[in-house]
Amino acid sequence: MAWESPEVAEHIMDLVMRLYNSIAQALQVDPPEFSPLFMINTATDDEVTIIEDWCWGFMRAVEMNSESWRPLLEDEEHEAAVFPIYLHGTEEGWKRLEEDPELAKVPHEQWVAMLPTAVRETYQYWLPLRKAEAQVSQAAISQKVGRNEPCPCGSGKKYKKCCGGMAES
Repeated sequence: MAWESPEVAEHIMDLVMRLYNSIAQALQVDPPEFSPLFMINTATDDEVTIIEDWCWGFMRAVEMNSESWRPLLEDEEHEAAVFPIYLHGTEEGWKRLEEDPELAKVPHEQWVAMLPTAVRETYQYWLPLRKAEAQVSQAAISQKVGRNEPCPCGSGKKYKKCCGGMAES
């Protein structure tokens, strides 16, 4: 991405990391209460939850690092977690929705209701791997990164004010 200045890039990355951390915390502390934020179309008498934009964004993020997502996408037991997101967030998914009569029968609000579960199941799938990576990287970071150096997590903060502060707590 091209930014107006390094300060703008740092500000945006800080906002992204804050959002990421708040979502991760919500999923960790009280998973059943987590729900993605969707826009609501209020232009008609019936409000319609717009899930497509959210799903497209999710799938764009998956595509940015598709090799890392391959284990989940190829795991027959867990691939269903991503299925509703895939259907509403990819061109292939839209084709399936249009061509498969069984999928076409599913009411929109039922798809909306499936998405929070899909996100929680996806989070749970990756949790053991993230915990293992965090333990390894925390040990490596504490040996290699100085307290006043930028934090390797990408927040733009000094290590001592970010992950280093959490490691010392």
